[in-house]
Amino acid sequence: MNSKETEFNALRAEMLHSDRTCLLIMGYLISITGAAGTLFIEKDMDFAGFIIAPIWIIAFWYFSEKRFVIKALGKYIELEIESKYQNNYGWQKYREQLRESPEPRSKNLLRGGIPFGPYQLESFCTLFVAVAIPVIGIVYRSWSVSSIYFISGIVFFLIGISIVINSNIKYRRLSSHNKTNAADAKKPRG
Repeated sequence: MNSKETEFNALRAEMLHSDRTCLLIMGYLISITGAAGTLFIEKDMDFAGFIIAPIWIIAFWYFSEKRFVIKALGKYIELEIESKYQNNYGWQKYREQLRESPEPRSKNLLRGGIPFGPYQLESFCTLFVAVAIPVIGIVYRSWSVSSIYFISGIVFFLIGISIVINSNIKYRRLSSHNKTNAADAKKPRG
């Protein structure tokens, strides 16, 4: 096995590990949310509801870090390994071609018809939880708009929405920046 093949395999393993980490975190978050939500709604424990949003926001930071690592590693593989060893590697290039294809069927090969990726799903879930806590507090727990839990819930919602929007903008920029770099890498040098 040559050094590029070893590097390629190590990078793909790191990408897989990052993706699996995101799946595990999502599973833990769903479990924690279910347990804390039950305490919040059925056992009248306001703090249990209050703590859900900060946990999701912190987890979203970790999701973002892992998704950006996956994206960066994929582009590195495409630009530094696949472009130089075209006969042996081509997975990232193949995925990019499917993504760029105007044919809807091509995109279905990547996600099975789902119109968004895992990062967008993680973003949506984070925002949903951040919005749901103050709403549930008002509707089910009779929080007043001046209660510390409601005000904190609104603050966490605002923090969450700013982080999610900012991260998604940077994620899209990374995608468009990587497309520009890929095009530049394919140009003949000289």
